[in-house]
Amino acid sequence: MPEPSDRQACAQPRLRFELSPPEHGWTTACLELDDRRIGFAASAIPADPVNGLVDALRGALLGHRARVRWPLEPGGVIFDFAPCAEGLHLAVSFVGRKGRIDDDAAPECRGGRADIVLPLWRGLQRFASHEPAPPHWPAPDLAALAALTVLVRELRDVGGGGSCR
Repeated sequence: MPEPSDRQACAQPRLRFELSPPEHGWTTACLELDDRRIGFAASAIPADPVNGLVDALRGALLGHRARVRWPLEPGGVIFDFAPCAEGLHLAVSFVGRKGRIDDDAAPECRGGRADIVLPLWRGLQRFASHEPAPPHWPAPDLAALAALTVLVRELRDVGGGGSCR
C-alpha cells in the first residue's frame, strides 16, 4: 500500500471530454482537466481530428508518443501523449495564428493510462453515437474505434494499466 505522500504525488487527474454533434464541418470540444476547462470549435479540415484522436489514443496505449491537432482555422489545439513513470502524460498546447505554441497556457497532467484514456474514449463513443456523416463531418473510422475499444477493455481488465501505486 502506498504511503500518503505517494498518493499526493500521484493524484489521479480529473478529466472529462465532450464533443458536440457536428454541424457544417465543425464540432465543439470541451476538455475539463482538473480545475481547467478548455472549450474550442474544431474543424474537420484539413484532417479529421476525431479519427486522429482515435489513432493517437491507440498509439498511446501501445506505449508510443502520439499527437492530434484540432484545427481551429486559424490556429489549433494540440493534444500530446507520452509514456511516463505514472503511465501516461497528456499536454495540451495552443497554436496561434502565426503558428507559435503558447506554452504558458498549456495545461498538462500525468496519471495512469486509464485515468487519461478512458475519459477521452468515452467522449469519442458519445460522439460516434451521434452518427456523424458528410457533409457535417467525416464518417468515423468504426474499425479504428473498435480496435481502440479492444485496447480500452484490455486496459480495464488489467486494472488501469500504469496507475500510481
